[in-house]
Order: sequence, then structure tokens, then C-alpha cells
Amino acid sequence: MANKQLMKNSDLISLIDHFPGGMIKTDMDGKILVVNSTLEKIFNKSKKDLIGSSGFSYLEKNAGENRGKVMKDIVQNKKSVEFIDYERGKWWKTTIAPDIDSNGKIIGFYAYFNDITLEMKKEEKKLLNQEEYYISMIENSMDLISIVDKQGKILYLSPSLTRLLKFKISERLNKYVFDNVLIDDKIRLKKYFKKMISKLGITELITYKIKDKDGIIHYFESIVNNQIHNPLIKGLIINSRDVTERELAKKNLERQKEFLDNVMNSTNEIIFTIDRDLRISYWNDAAKMNTGIIPSKIVNKKISKLEVFENRDELKNFVQDLFSKKRGMMKSIFVKSLFGGKRIWTISSSTVNSDENVTDVVFICRDVTMKDELHGKLIPGRCYLIDNDDSIEHQDIFKGLLDDGWNGLYITRDVSNLNLEDFIPSTPKFFGFSSIDSDGIMISDLESCFNIIQQYIVNTDSPVVNLDRIDYLIGRYGFHDVLNFLYKVNDLIRKHHGLLLVNIDTLIISKDELVFLYSEYDRLPSLEIKEVYLPDEEFSILKMIDEETLKHHIVNQKIVCRQLNISKVTAQKRTQKLLKQGLLISKQSGRSRNFYVTNKGKELLHQRKAI
Repeated sequence: MANKQLMKNSDLISLIDHFPGGMIKTDMDGKILVVNSTLEKIFNKSKKDLIGSSGFSYLEKNAGENRGKVMKDIVQNKKSVEFIDYERGKWWKTTIAPDIDSNGKIIGFYAYFNDITLEMKKEEKKLLNQEEYYISMIENSMDLISIVDKQGKILYLSPSLTRLLKFKISERLNKYVFDNVLIDDKIRLKKYFKKMISKLGITELITYKIKDKDGIIHYFESIVNNQIHNPLIKGLIINSRDVTERELAKKNLERQKEFLDNVMNSTNEIIFTIDRDLRISYWNDAAKMNTGIIPSKIVNKKISKLEVFENRDELKNFVQDLFSKKRGMMKSIFVKSLFGGKRIWTISSSTVNSDENVTDVVFICRDVTMKDELHGKLIPGRCYLIDNDDSIEHQDIFKGLLDDGWNGLYITRDVSNLNLEDFIPSTPKFFGFSSIDSDGIMISDLESCFNIIQQYIVNTDSPVVNLDRIDYLIGRYGFHDVLNFLYKVNDLIRKHHGLLLVNIDTLIISKDELVFLYSEYDRLPSLEIKEVYLPDEEFSILKMIDEETLKHHIVNQKIVCRQLNISKVTAQKRTQKLLKQGLLISKQSGRSRNFYVTNKGKELLHQRKAI
């Protein structure tokens, strides 16, 4: 049995002797009990000399103290410890483990030493190369690298400081990082800096204004990496770059956008845009006033979800065609207003392109229902004369009637001069005196013209006839013949409860002829200003509203009170009279009502001015 135990011990010693590193066993006081052959070479002592002596006596002072502390930790935690230290001119990787008996008591220590000097030298060389690389990268960086302590004092600056801000490094080193930051950004930057001190690692970007040595202002963008607790750095690493060109371009773009917003919001035309996601991307003041819908309630909303557009499926398909660079066909949008009722917008559209791709569709619209309100309701069975002095286009009135369910016949000198797409979707019948229509028909004389009108009126429900430029007919056939022709048409209109719109250029016919036509035909309801008496105080309100509207200003009751220095009650009474007389109309906009002068009011202003 003893021989077997001796054999086992002999095998173990032989195995330990062949370990490439030094191995040792000590008691609790560090007295050497067992060593291997490698340790004999390391200490240059024989096993006989080493066994029984203190292991600490062969170590340099610092290494001995360090390993003594490690052994105390092992006694406390009963766990092995691995560490690297420098001793006898070499780097050693050491593992010390406790020798625990069957009762769980530590009775000594095992230690294994491995010479890693060659590896450490390779690693040191690698780190040195990396350091040289990073130093070179920092020194040649376009960005400014700086390190500041937690008080904001600059500890390091990269050479790019001189190129970016014209300071020498010595002029800014040990100075405060906030010294040349603009005053309006300094408070904000200090708050940011204080916040960054409490956060470890990389934090968010900040943009601010800073002066260079010559006092020129630059925009800088910085990102902070908090390395205050890193013993090698002990500060905040700030990476900064000059973003002046970007910020100035952004501000210029903002100014352009603000200018365009002002332009588009000062026009009376309704303007809105739809992006590639089929969302409303812009909604101007005129659209807001017309519908009562503010931009925040509609911008970024998909048109398919917006009930404000009654024909939204048609609008969606039209926009998709434009994004696909196809020719869309749509001329009217039916809109629900928060003020009640349906609005009819005639539209023109264009596309915004970027890199040959369509990004947005722009709609410029006119509310043709507003035209009906301005000229008043037309009475079936009546004939109306519209001259070139009227501010309302006869085509707009005609198209508005078509949108309201009337069926139209349009007679003009030359059909080819008309943009027939403007009349879609309620396309009327067209005939011309000097052009052939789609059916190959051309009006040859007044009789054939009357026959066409008669056939249309008799066979059509709710007929409206638009005679464009009868001054041309007067010039061609004479006033007497044209008048007889008109009498017959008038009789048909009255009998079948239709509507007749007669458009004339007053500059071409004589004054007597014009007076006769005025006596025979109705004017648009809003233009009938007979028996209208307007006191000066009410006239001043009408005049002020007209002048402000021409300047694209919105006028409500509060503006009337302020501009004319009158009380709210007085303003209410006077504007109410103007509304009843048809000289003003009002439109609800939020909590207030905005005022607009009707054509009837404009005619009265014109007459008073002439007098």
C-alpha cells in the first residue's frame, strides 16, 4: 500500500516537473512545501534550498505585498484568483488557489506562475501602433476633438482647432469651453453640459453658435462621450464639427417656406397639396376659411379617411394617376363645410418633382358656390344679361348651375377657343357660329341657332342656355334681327322654366343698344342696387371691408370695431343692415364671422365714387 502511495506521489511530482510554468505549494504562512523543476530555474535555486524557506523572500517588495493581499482575499472568499504583475524584469500571469482539507479549512496555497513577457511585449507594440494610428487620425480629422473636465476647463484640443476657429491651441487650452459660445446659446449649452456629466458614455447631439478668433459666427454640432470615470481620460470627450453651411441652408429653406406660406395664405384661392402617401401635406388659410377646418385637423391625414371630400375616391384615383405620370381627368371637388352645406371647388393642379419623381400634387381651387352667393339665386324662367363690367365670369355662373343639376347648352362664336375640359364632369352641349362641333354641326344663321335652342329646351329638363358674346351676333346680323331672335328665345325660357345667360362686351355695341338691352334683361340679383340708401356711417364700413379685402386681409366684427373706432353693438347693427341689403356676405371662421363685399356692394361703391 505504501509502495502504491509512493508511486502515486512520484507520478504527481514527475507530472508537475514537466509543467512549462513554475508551480509551488505553501502553508498558510507562505512556507514552501513543494516546488517543481521550472521554479528551480526561475529562482536559480535547488529544490533542497527552496523547500522549507519563505516564498515571499524570493520576490521583489511590490510583488510580495501584492501577493500577500491576494492570499488574504483567498482566505476570506475561498476562491482561486488569477492576476498579472511585473517581477524580476518580467511579466507573470499567476493563479493562486486555496488548499482545503476535508473539514473545509484552508491549510495552504497552490500557485502557478507563467512567464508572459513575450506576449505582453507584442500587445504593448500593438497598443503603441494603435495609439499612433488614433493620434494621427485625431490630428488629421476634419472635426474638432476636445477633452474638458467636469468644470468645463479644456484639457485637450486637436490641431483642427486652428483650421476651424483660427485659435492656436495654447490660446484655448486650460480655458473654459463656453468662453466663445454666443450669449443666446450659452445658457442652453451649460444646461446640456450639466446633463451630460450625469450620463456615462455617448450622449445626444447639440447644435449651437460659436465665434472664431476674428469674431465670425459659426454653427457647431457636438456630441459628448462622458469618460470622467476613465482614469486614462478623466473628462468629457467632445467631438465637434462645423455645420454652418447646413444650418444656413436650413434657415434659408425655412425663410423660403415662410415666404411661400405667406404668399399662399394671402391669396383668395384655395390651395392644398397631397403627398405620395395620399396625405394632405398643406392646407392654406383660404381652405381653412372656406371649410372651417384648421390645418392641424387635416394635414397628414389620408384623403381616403377624410369625409370633407365627398368624391374622395375620384380624387384618390386622380392623384395616383399624376404620381404615375399619367394624365388625370378631374375638374371639380365636392367639399363638406363645417359651416353646413356643400361647397363646389373647380380645380387646377400641378406636380412637384424631385429627381424626376413626383413628390406632391398641388391643387389650386376656386369655390364656385361662393359665386352663387355673391350674385344671388337665379330664378327659373328669367333671362340675365352679364356684361364685361361684371366681376363674375359668365362661365363660372354657367358651370355653377351645371354643378347644381341644370343641363346646359353653350353657344359661342368659336368652340375651338374653349377649354372643354373645364366643363367636366357636367359637360354641356356646345355649338359655334364659326366652328364645327363634335357632331359635325355648325350654326349657319340666327334661325338655325334658334332651332337648336328650341329643340334643346323642349326636350331637356332644367335647361340653361349660355349665349356667349352676342355683340358678335349684333355685329354680324344687326341689332334689330338679334333682338327679335332674343325675344323668341326669352319666350321659350319663360315657358319651359329654363335660364338664359346672355354675355355681351359693352365696348363694342352702342350706348343706346346697351340701354335697350338693360331694360329688357334682368341683371344678376346682387347688381340691382335700385332704391338702396346707404348712410355715410354704413358706407364707411362697406368701403373699409372692400379695401382690406383687396389687401388680402381678413375682416371680422372685431376688426370693424378697431378700424372705425366704434362699439361692438354699433358694429353689429350696421353690418346687419349691410347683410340684409345684400351688400355684404359673412362666412363663419372658428368663433368669428368674416365679411366680404358682394358685387352689389362693389357696384354701389363704384357709383358713389363716380358721383
